[in-house]
Amino acid sequence: MIGTVGVIRFAWTKGLIKEPIHEINKLRMNGFWISEKIIKQFEKDIEGKMSS
Repeated sequence: MIGTVGVIRFAWTKGLIKEPIHEINKLRMNGFWISEKIIKQFEKDIEGKMSS
């Protein structure tokens, strides 16, 4: 299981998230968490990329 921050950072470095990292952190601080569904999808995608 990859933590939320790790998923967000990984997605950002891969260009899956366009917002600057400090904007994402600000959203997180304000309680706008990325939904579980999106995180689960990222985990699947990341695991797929890492294993290939």
